[in-house]
Amino acid sequence: IMQNEPYVEAGYKASDNIDVDITDRVIVEGSVNSESIGTYFIKYKVSDTVGNIAEEIRTVRVIGSDELVLLINGRVAEGTMMVLDARSVIVDALGNEGDCLIKWGEGRRTLAWFKGNGNTVSAGSNVWLEAGRWYTFFVQDRERKTKSVSVYINE
Repeated sequence: IMQNEPYVEAGYKASDNIDVDITDRVIVEGSVNSESIGTYFIKYKVSDTVGNIAEEIRTVRVIGSDELVLLINGRVAEGTMMVLDARSVIVDALGNEGDCLIKWGEGRRTLAWFKGNGNTVSAGSNVWLEAGRWYTFFVQDRERKTKSVSVYINE
């Protein structure tokens, strides 16, 4: 979420094969301070009547207004590489510096390559890619801040 935007709990559900719906037994630990940039962890823990325990952790990242973020299939593209198990890729960007230019190209590309090359896509667009190949996604805002990530399609 962007800094100073309210965090809205995405919800959770718990069930087992005996008690069926045990969502009311879930214990939630952690919180998100949307005024403070950073990564927050919310832990969901539940146990059934025989003592089986399950735990899940949700990661929430609060992003500063001056930060440019590239989203691949709804996930923040951290680092320079990621692997996807889907050929359908939705590309988007976050940032408060106006409209963003988003491009992609086959192969592992440098930022300089995108100056005169690449396929331009609109924010939120869907791109179908071939499995077993690398692709690079690039985003640039009006202030010329850039972000790129190489993605391997593993389907």
